[in-house]
Amino acid sequence: MAIVSPKEGVDTMPQEKVHYYFDESGEKGFVSPDCDPDRFGLIAGIAMPSRNMPKIQSKLNALFSKIDRQNFEKMHATEIFANGKNAETRNQIFDLIVKEEELQIICEAAYLKGVANDSEVIQKIIEFHKPQNQKVKVPKRNQKNRLYNILLEGIIVKLDEMCRIKNSTDLIMITDRIDKGIWKEAKAILEYLSASEHIQIVTGFDPESDEVLKGAIKTEVEGIDISVKHIKSIEIEENPSSLTLASDIVCNSIYHFLRSQIEAGKYPRLNAKTTFQGFALADNIAFLDDNYIMDSL
Repeated sequence: MAIVSPKEGVDTMPQEKVHYYFDESGEKGFVSPDCDPDRFGLIAGIAMPSRNMPKIQSKLNALFSKIDRQNFEKMHATEIFANGKNAETRNQIFDLIVKEEELQIICEAAYLKGVANDSEVIQKIIEFHKPQNQKVKVPKRNQKNRLYNILLEGIIVKLDEMCRIKNSTDLIMITDRIDKGIWKEAKAILEYLSASEHIQIVTGFDPESDEVLKGAIKTEVEGIDISVKHIKSIEIEENPSSLTLASDIVCNSIYHFLRSQIEAGKYPRLNAKTTFQGFALADNIAFLDDNYIMDSL
């Protein structure tokens, strides 16, 4: 996977944490080859060094104070800007994001059907290359992939590169609501991506000895580098604020921009730089790449 840094060089400031305020839109459940080809999922948000957080939050608080909260049960982008409401505030939020140099938008999107087809291909390759007359019978496991986890993996790889640029080893991921398993999933993905090799413990049955056997399969990934080298710790926080609301607005805007292209019959590469031409925040989205590996699914 080619990664293009949002800013050239590495930050020489003392080490600090990177904050990532994020939300999701679209699909996030289990992948299925039977789904419609236009269904896709997205995780998107805004990332910054911790030193920038108080200043940006203060500016966002001032902008959101202009919105009459009595008209909303809960502040969400879909409600705040429905039918063209609060358009001026939305534009001011976009202007703030554009002007803040150390604030970066980081997003990951994928078609549900593309990920499902890719999983099927990998399974067929494994089946083709396994021993045909193996003595020990290993039960076949139909492991389901959840799109949200796949998107989260891509997000963490990109955030790892931002941590390198910002000279940080600590990442804080903040959202307005957390699924019960999100911390467990994020930790497992970080551990997996941080390892240079992966060991899977499998069990099988030997009919000759009438015994259940256990063994280990070690795999090493070569070629495309999707490892995590810089993040040492991830904290997950549930903390509704003006920053999480801003990430909701960013995510919602990106989702509808991509959805409009799909509805026009274009079926774009969801993480390509060319896809975002004409989008108001295109220049602030880090790591867009016309040859991004996930867009080949």
